[in-house]
This record gives sequence, C-alpha cells and structure tokens, in this order.
Amino acid sequence: MASNAPAGQREGESSDQAPRRDRIELSPLPPEANPADPGFEILLKDLAVGFVSTSAMEVDAEIDRWLGRITSFFGADRSSISQRTPTGFSVTHCWAREPKHLPTLGRDERTFPHIAAAIGRGEPYLFPHVDDIPPDHFEEREAVRTEGIKSHVSVPMVVAGQIVGVMSVSFMRSECPWVAGISRRIELVVTVIGNALARKTEAAERRMTARALAHAERIATLGQLASSFAHELNQPLAASLTNSDSALRLLDRKPPDLAEVREALVDIAADMRRAGDIVRELRGYLRRQNMKVEAVDLGRFATSVTRFLLPEARRRGVDLRIDVASGPRSAAVDRIQLQQALVNLALNAFQALEGAPAGRRRVTLTFGAPVEGRFPLSVADNGPGVPESMRASLFAPFATTKPEGIGLGLPICRNIAEAHGGTLEYTPSPSGGAVFSFSVPVATGPAHGR
Repeated sequence: MASNAPAGQREGESSDQAPRRDRIELSPLPPEANPADPGFEILLKDLAVGFVSTSAMEVDAEIDRWLGRITSFFGADRSSISQRTPTGFSVTHCWAREPKHLPTLGRDERTFPHIAAAIGRGEPYLFPHVDDIPPDHFEEREAVRTEGIKSHVSVPMVVAGQIVGVMSVSFMRSECPWVAGISRRIELVVTVIGNALARKTEAAERRMTARALAHAERIATLGQLASSFAHELNQPLAASLTNSDSALRLLDRKPPDLAEVREALVDIAADMRRAGDIVRELRGYLRRQNMKVEAVDLGRFATSVTRFLLPEARRRGVDLRIDVASGPRSAAVDRIQLQQALVNLALNAFQALEGAPAGRRRVTLTFGAPVEGRFPLSVADNGPGVPESMRASLFAPFATTKPEGIGLGLPICRNIAEAHGGTLEYTPSPSGGAVFSFSVPVATGPAHGR
C-alpha cells in the first residue's frame, strides 16, 4: 500500500473541486529517502553488522541504541518498535528527541485500529500530512492531534512469512512529504531488527526448555536419592521419638529428674533441626526458578553440597572428599544451578565406581583458588574413566552408557557451566578415573546466605 491518503479530496473540500496535488509523487526526495543513497547503504550495513555481533541477551539494548541513530538519519522525531502479542501489538522499544514525545512502553496499539488492520494485512500505513488520514479513521486522527504528529509511517515487521511486529517513525517538528520513500528504507531496516528479535525469542525459548529439562533432571535425581534421604530422615526422627519417650518416663519419677529431661529436650531439638535441614535442602533443590546470580561463599556452599550428597555416598560406600582452597571464596553464581551441576557430576562418579572394590571408592569435589577472575571447580573419581569410544559424543544429548539413563545430565551440566561463562570439560585422570571441570566467576561483592 503506497498511502492511506483519500483518493478524492481533503476533509472539507467539495467533490467538484480539483483534486489536490499528490505530495508523495511531486515532492523531491532528500538523500536519506533516495534508493541509491550511499549514506543509507552505510547505515544498513552498520545495522546488519551490529546485530550479527550482538548476543541474543543484548538485542533489546542494541535496538534502543539503533532507534536513535535511525530516527536521526531520517530527520524524524520519534521511532518505536511494537511486537505482536495474542491481543494485538504492544510497544516494546522507543526513542524520541524529546521525552514528552515518548510513547508508553506496553501501550496496546489496538488503540489505532486502522493502523493495526493495515499492518495485519502486511501493508504500511503512512501519511505525509494529517489531512491525508481518511476521515473515518477517528482514532488515528485523535491520536495525531493529541500527540502533535505531522507526518507518520508504520511498516510491518515480517519474519519467516509471519507478521511479528511493526516499526513506526513520526515527525513532530515539521511535515515530511517523502514518507513513501522513507517507508521503503524502513522495510529494509525492520527486516534486520525483526531477525534479531526472532533470534532473541528463539534463545528465550531454548532457555525455557533448558530450565524445564533441568527441573525434570533434578526430580529424576531425587528419585535416585529417595532411599538415601528416607534413611537420613528416619535417623533424627527415630532419635527424637526415643528421647521423647525417655523424657516422659523421667517426668513420671517422684520427684522428676528435670536435668535429664532438659538434656532429652535439647537432643530432640537438635534432631529436629537436622531433619529440617534435610527437608530445606530437598525443597531448595527442587525449586523451579529463572537464573538468579548472587554472591555465594564457596566454602559454605561446599558444606551444603556435601550434606546433600553424604547419604548417597554412605549408601554406596564412597569416600566423599571436599577440597576448598583458602583465601577469597565469593563467587557470582546461581546457587541452585551450581548445586545441580555438582550433584549430577558427583552421582555420575558414584555410579562409575560401582564395580570398584569396597573401601577403594573415592570421589573428590575441588573448589580451587581464583585464577584470572574465575574459580576452577572439579569433580574427580578413581573409577575406570570414560571409554575412548564415548568421548567424542560425551556431551551430546541422549548419549549415555547407562541402561536406565536418558543422556541429558551432562548436556544440562554443560549448559549450566556455559551460563556462568565457562565450559564443562572432561580429562582422564593420570592416576585413573575421570575429572570433569569448569569455572565460575569471582563475585565483585561480599557473599551472603548459605
């Protein structure tokens, strides 16, 4: 659609008057609207290169930065990106020369039904002059009057044949007779931005899928640990029951032995705290949440991981060792994700030792001293190691040597390592066994919490 201008006359003109001149065809195009303008080619090239080198997490900030440059290049006063939602189009990015002209983020573009209808058909909506807006487009006329817009163009954002959004450019200081030429340029600009937003959306969907798989993996892991935790919980509960029976008998004495009753109650309180700690560890491990990076003391964290793994280590007859370097220990990590990675790697090590003689099964978790701003972490065992035939596909999804395994544990651990700016690596131990290692960043602030 070249224009939404009425075919016959301006509002207020009679039908027998000569039709007005078409501003779009008869007005000269400035350099920024010229199809062969080298300045626009440079702008478009810089835009494409800029988004190619931008990570999915930084796409929003890059769009905000580019909107200012694009708006200034066209001599406009405001630009915005609206993305399609189940109910219409919602403003997600905007830039304006003056803050008073900024649209409200999240504004529902259904407020402009005719613009939304044109975009939904895959057509631009534009007007060089406010009188070019059809008389029956009441909502658009009112918005233009209220916001002080003199010329405007909205162009659909199409990705893979689907309309996913709209880019709008408005002129407030003066009219822009050549908005049709600008519209053709914006179509090229919006293609680059649309592809960047699609890449961001795909990355977000992958993260959601990864979180769902990680949560499922945590549930599956707890299934493996159920008998160990049941035994671990049973001990303090049984001890509490014994101590409470003893306290009741002591109270029945004449006179009651209050000193021994007090000791029994102290023991009951300690056993209940121990049971509570186990339940809290389980609840924390099962918690489903978005990535939350915080400063964590690796020394206290190592103690927490050890407490979580010890019941299973005892059941399997594994000597579990923890090696924490002295000195600074504050790391910037997602506590739940890091715990999942280390627990998963440790359980793999436990299983690798099933064929080893009792008393010779050893797994070591190492929390090393920082090197170049990162803490090295590793899980090592003295088992048979990874077969040579499996090493090339070790981190591939669904690759597993376990009859009951689904092959998602190591890929999830690698995703967690990468989310912390590192990578999970396997190296065979010189003394036999496997070593899985990765690193996490040093925190800039003090550690807190468990």
